[in-house]
Amino acid sequence: MVAWYDIDDELPNRGSPEQAESGPAWRERVRGAHDALRRAFDEGRRTLIGSVLLFGFAGAFALVHVTPEYRAAATLQVEGREADAIFRALEAGEPMPEDVFARAAIGLGFAPTPAVLDRLRAGARFEGRRAARTVVVAFRSADAEAAANAANALADSYRHWRTDRAIDGTARSIAELRVRIESLERRLADLSVGAERGRPIEAEIVSARGLIDGFRARLDELRAEDGTLAAALRLYEDAEAPSTPDWPPVALVMTASVVCGALTGFGLVLRRQRRADRIASPEDLEATMGAPCLATLPALPGGFFAPPSPAEAVLAQEGGAFALAISGLDAALVLAESARLPKVLLITGPADEPETAEIASAFARVAAKSRRHGRVVLVGAAADFVERGRASVEDYVEGRAGIDDLFGLDPASRLVAVRARDRTKVFGTPGFRRLLGELAPRFDLVVVDAPPIRRRSDARTSAELADMALVVATWAATPRRRALRCARLLADTGMRLAAVLRGADFARLTDGAPRPPLAAAGPFRRHYGD
Repeated sequence: MVAWYDIDDELPNRGSPEQAESGPAWRERVRGAHDALRRAFDEGRRTLIGSVLLFGFAGAFALVHVTPEYRAAATLQVEGREADAIFRALEAGEPMPEDVFARAAIGLGFAPTPAVLDRLRAGARFEGRRAARTVVVAFRSADAEAAANAANALADSYRHWRTDRAIDGTARSIAELRVRIESLERRLADLSVGAERGRPIEAEIVSARGLIDGFRARLDELRAEDGTLAAALRLYEDAEAPSTPDWPPVALVMTASVVCGALTGFGLVLRRQRRADRIASPEDLEATMGAPCLATLPALPGGFFAPPSPAEAVLAQEGGAFALAISGLDAALVLAESARLPKVLLITGPADEPETAEIASAFARVAAKSRRHGRVVLVGAAADFVERGRASVEDYVEGRAGIDDLFGLDPASRLVAVRARDRTKVFGTPGFRRLLGELAPRFDLVVVDAPPIRRRSDARTSAELADMALVVATWAATPRRRALRCARLLADTGMRLAAVLRGADFARLTDGAPRPPLAAAGPFRRHYGD
């Protein structure tokens, strides 16, 4: 387990310090992700197999209880002058006339009732394929044989309807040509009479005779086509009863079931691995960080409208478990560091740890009220319990206020607080260092609410500013690798370390056994004796 969280050495500094620090973090994340995946496959094999089998059975169960649909299709070959009109109508999605479905219903042996026609219309699909010069007539049904019979009947009905329509159009064209030829012949007769009387109309006679000859030739062509229109749409391929259903797609459903099962199982395994990677107890925190856990703070019960504040709870509920645990933390710090109590105490956390301002405020209030440390000042936290209107750290750093303009007093604990609007921007700046240098002679304990430790530069800055760091981790939420990295970054600077576990559920930590609140002060006696 320790080898998994091992952190690589620094890469050669070929660029800026920030680039040099980003190398090990990147390598650590990649290796951590690789090891997590490998362990997920090794340790979660049963979960993966079980999830795949469960989803596979679910997919098979769904296939068994879903009514299958079969698709049968008949193909018609399109020829002649009507081909373009047929394809244009199909591509435009023009609805089929009722005559097509009525003829198909009669061909299937049904009366063309509205219910039968609606069923044929719902299952039929006409598709034109211009490149292949074919029309595909398909039908879907729960019965494969019925689908094939309906597709063939619809194809035959559509072919006859198209042929009849073309023949009717040809007959109308022939009738129109006959009328025009008769009109031209009468006109030619009148012109011939005029020519006999000596009128110069030879050109009109020649033109009329040419038109008559052209119309007669076209009439002969239409009469010839009238006999071949039946072959304009001919059956190319009959529809046969399909052996496999078109819906649901069995292969697709089973593949999707297996893939979903694998993804779900892998997600469950990763979630379990992720939860197993969290700090689970004070002993776990000590083993991970290599530093004593001075206190285990319980989670504060809260309501929806007024969530409790740790800084308020330590004084408003002095007999509560959280207040007693904070008092135990103060006592543990005095006992553990009695030989060299820190002058400047840094309260921080690993990367991506939730805000530690409330914990810093609660500890500072208890420390100030207990009088164990003398005069106590809190730097950086919001400290809403002190009077407002004071200048902030940013004002001091930018030269807009003096140090005496920063102090706010908490009447309940006599704690002096120095607020900061955004401590991440001023932490480690020359002005912030100057501020701590002025506060150290005036106060016995300076509690600094510091940003999380993410890089080596953060650890070096913390070591230059403070004598000791109190690292806060969250029970069942802080990953071990982040706590370990934070501890190693601070330990490399030679800084003294201690840890605090917050948000703990004592019932789960002790397996339901009762535990007195003072016992939450932590197992520091294991390190410093009784």
